[in-house]
Amino acid sequence: MSFDDQGFLSDDIRHSRQDLHQRYSPYFDLIYRVNTFCQRTKYALEIHTRDGQEIVAAALMITLLNDMQAAVLLLERGLLSQAHTLIRAGVETFFLVANVCQDAEFFRAFIRADQRTRRTILHALRQDPSVMFEDIRPHITPEVLDQLTKDIAQEGIGDIKAQDLARRANLIPFYNGMYRVFSQDVHTSIRVVERYCTFDQHG
Repeated sequence: MSFDDQGFLSDDIRHSRQDLHQRYSPYFDLIYRVNTFCQRTKYALEIHTRDGQEIVAAALMITLLNDMQAAVLLLERGLLSQAHTLIRAGVETFFLVANVCQDAEFFRAFIRADQRTRRTILHALRQDPSVMFEDIRPHITPEVLDQLTKDIAQEGIGDIKAQDLARRANLIPFYNGMYRVFSQDVHTSIRVVERYCTFDQHG
């Protein structure tokens, strides 16, 4: 099937991948060498199974590596905006890795922060009248939400924001650079839409 029939799922993409690798060979060579180093390092990590901070840090590192590998797969196929979205996710994970590794108290706060996310989602589903959630709503009782609210207050669980994470880890240049720029792709700004608006001499 051709690109016109299958888009980026077509066999034609294999030829585009070869062209991209030839055109940007120094960059892809660097990416693949760094990736090989990271893959080998991943298996060399000594993680103590009773050390939660080490376990979470290692899991975040693997998440970051997977995000970057997925971004490269998308870049090789010409899916630039989608690759930017994954790179932005990877940068945020980078901030988390740095904070978890440097601060045991942040590691504990990161785990507890899941309660805030859970409450936000459950509250939204309970308030949404859509038929999509009619089987879920009966289980989201006021008692469940109240208990979550009490737990959050007692534990002092606050928001975890990317800019704060970057500042704490002395990584603000990454936040002001890749994170801000690639956030346009995550939120589909007009600059992202412009990429699909190319006109020839006939308009």
